[in-house]
Parts: sequence; C-alpha cells; structure tokens
Amino acid sequence: MNYSPNTYNLYAPQLDKNPHSLSPGLEGVVDGPFYNHYPRDPTLPSAHLTEAFDHIQRAIDSHGPFDAVMGFSQGAALAAALIAHHAK
Repeated sequence: MNYSPNTYNLYAPQLDKNPHSLSPGLEGVVDGPFYNHYPRDPTLPSAHLTEAFDHIQRAIDSHGPFDAVMGFSQGAALAAALIAHHAK
C-alpha cells in the first residue's frame, strides 16, 4: 500500500509578549525566556482565562481549522479548558 506523506503546520499563538521571571529555586536549572498564556492571579482567574480563550478563538478563526491540538504545561491546560468550555 502506498501512503502519501503527512504534512504538519505548527501555529503557536502567544498572548503574552513579555518574558516573565523564573520561579524561585529554578535559577540555573532552566534557561528562559518564559512566557504564559494567562497570569496566575487567584483574585481574577476568570477574567484572564476569558482573555486567553478569546485570543485562542481568534487564532482558530484566522488560522484554522485544525485537526489536532498539542500543548505543554499551561498551554495544555488552556487547550483542555477551552475544549471543555466549548462543549458546554
């Protein structure tokens, strides 16, 4: 059987353009810069998450559709939360 090669396009939307400092205790262990999709603010979690959802939705609207999503760390949590939110 003859299979055609798969093609992959990587699109990595980045909400925060400013690198953040390293968490205490990790200096010298990993190199930066470090970015996030939303700040860790326990006083306003839904406001920041809504902004991140909107940013990702704009990226999907302008660069999608996508067959798959892959995320790491906060990006994986954001992708899973967006999928769960969209399923409501």
